[in-house]
Amino acid sequence: MPIEIFKKELIEAEFIDRPNRFIVNCLLNKKNITAYLPNPGKLLELLIKGAKTYLIKGKSTGINYKMVAVLKDSIPVMVDTHVNNIALKELLMRGLIRGFE
Repeated sequence: MPIEIFKKELIEAEFIDRPNRFIVNCLLNKKNITAYLPNPGKLLELLIKGAKTYLIKGKSTGINYKMVAVLKDSIPVMVDTHVNNIALKELLMRGLIRGFE
């Protein structure tokens, strides 16, 4: 059975740049938009201009979008550290990771 992590629809966008640790600029429907990035890590191997990203509609941060993943070698890599914890918890509860029984 699939794990449902995102309660909101994923929105595809294209990464442009990262002006600071928690803000990214992306191209969405031919418009430049700003998104919140809940990850202070450098992410140099992921945040490359033109990279396909996945956003969700933002909450109350005053920014309309939040970046949750970046496509790397055709695989989505989660950049929202909170989402990683939710996914791991679900996998552990289902007994799907060996060594953590």
